[in-house]
Amino acid sequence: MDMQYGHSPVWGLHPARQTPYKIGYGQWGNMGFSRIMAVALTGLWLAGCTTPTPAMLAANDPYEPMNRETLKLNGKIDRYFVVPTVGVYFFLVGDKGRRAFHNFLQNSRPRRCS
Repeated sequence: MDMQYGHSPVWGLHPARQTPYKIGYGQWGNMGFSRIMAVALTGLWLAGCTTPTPAMLAANDPYEPMNRETLKLNGKIDRYFVVPTVGVYFFLVGDKGRRAFHNFLQNSRPRRCS
């Protein structure tokens, strides 16, 4: 068996089928470590492409302060106008009225012909 399959410590008999199979190296075979290292080094090399340079960090969004202020304003409009308006709508209009308004809006949408 040594000469037929190479090195005897890396070959064994499958317990159920009694057929030879490799043991000790896993699914990667003899080249497992080299393949894993190649994939790892390629991943590290590609990860270096995603690291921002100082020039990239300096070229920030010039409108960021205005965007943050707009977001704050939208939050205040939602909190102090939209949410109370929806509460009043639900308080004043009953279930049947809301369903009728919903059906009206659904029927007023343009239809797609297919």
